[in-house]
Amino acid sequence: MKKKAGLALTVFTAGLAALCLSACAPGMDKLEGSWTVKSINGKSPAEFAAQNNVSEYNVSKNYTVRDGKFTITALDDHGKTADCSSEIKSSSDGFTFTLDETSYNCVYDSSADTLSYTIRLEEGGTPYTYILKKGSVDLEGMLNDELVREAKEKKGSAGAESTPDKTDAGQTV
Repeated sequence: MKKKAGLALTVFTAGLAALCLSACAPGMDKLEGSWTVKSINGKSPAEFAAQNNVSEYNVSKNYTVRDGKFTITALDDHGKTADCSSEIKSSSDGFTFTLDETSYNCVYDSSADTLSYTIRLEEGGTPYTYILKKGSVDLEGMLNDELVREAKEKKGSAGAESTPDKTDAGQTV
């Protein structure tokens, strides 16, 4: 009889825990899919990049929540994509993930349909709060656009230095 009561209590406790988790935590199905940076410290990726004198592709990232994993995809200066993944643990307001032995809380805002997390690049350093929105960006397209823009600027500045001034009659002065 004790074994049956113990088993019944175990099954009841597990069922109650599952019910509480499903009632308290946002459904992971709402969080699954592709996400991208909406803002960093309240600024769009383009504004944040300009303010910090870096290219937009350096601050833009794609995120995927799928099959219990959180994957971050970024592009390096050589145009190579780099992924890092973490197992996620559901929490009452989103999930937690771990990178480089540091855990982060990723909070889901159902009214805005956004995720957010905060990182510090160094202990005691400036906090960076990332707000993510559903979707993804073409990171390689951003890099290509940047390379084309840089080439045009370089060509324009080189052309300006080497082109002699001409008068209205087309004569070089």
